[in-house]
Amino acid sequence: MKLTHYIYIALAALTFAACGDFNEKLDGYDANEFKPKDIKHLNVTLQPTDYERIGTLAKAESVKKFHNFDNVKQATEMIPLWLMDRYPTADEGSDANVEYIVYTKGEDGKKKNEVITSRFQRLEKKWLFNPSQIIVLPNQKGDETSKAFYQAATDWVWNNIDVPAGVEKGKGYVSKWGNNDFYTGCSAYNCNVDWRASEAKGNVATAYGALTDEEVVTKMKKQFIEVLAKVLPTLYPKAEPAEGIDVIYTIVFTAVEPEKVIYSIQYKVTKKATFEYVEGSLKPQK
Repeated sequence: MKLTHYIYIALAALTFAACGDFNEKLDGYDANEFKPKDIKHLNVTLQPTDYERIGTLAKAESVKKFHNFDNVKQATEMIPLWLMDRYPTADEGSDANVEYIVYTKGEDGKKKNEVITSRFQRLEKKWLFNPSQIIVLPNQKGDETSKAFYQAATDWVWNNIDVPAGVEKGKGYVSKWGNNDFYTGCSAYNCNVDWRASEAKGNVATAYGALTDEEVVTKMKKQFIEVLAKVLPTLYPKAEPAEGIDVIYTIVFTAVEPEKVIYSIQYKVTKKATFEYVEGSLKPQK
């Protein structure tokens, strides 16, 4: 337990001794265990009065007056001050999605208000900007998010594996339809990942024919991990690290092996649009 928590507990205990049942009414604390229990999961849209409070806390007159921020960097530096002020009892593990306005220059060169949502997390006694994302890929044919993700992976396999090998579609890892591959198992058609050894061997015997089923699946999973690290920068070019916290992209998807199993995999953003696989993170969900 954090030192700050012990201080609060001591104060609460002293107050209890002096003031009867006051501790039972203290917001954010468990009356029996005497430890913080106020874990918040917030979705907030900043109101004019919130901008005014932020402007006061950060000594930013423009934010206070115009009810917007000059840029995302300014917003992500100032909003934690407001979160600390607005939710003082929020415990470690709390998080907040905050919607705010940035007065920015559009493609036409004209200034306009843009609505942006950023994620913040309560960690190590303070609120921190945390742009980590959880990307869920539904196993539903036609789902646009899943299709785009899996197609990007298959396109990478085509351009970087099959084309250099001099094979045509349907003769290498990528199917003749071009919407699935047996290098990663990604299928933009079925919106899932096919890790069935029998299918891989049947379609790319030259690569997998001499391997055991277990070896085929192990190899495809390794290739899946490698290709996603190449594809994520294209899909999320604005991803970048944040000071004081690990920015993690978690992808949740369905694999067929041969039963359908929901998996997750994680990548850490090490620099702008650069993703590094988190070792051991590819695993089925319980």
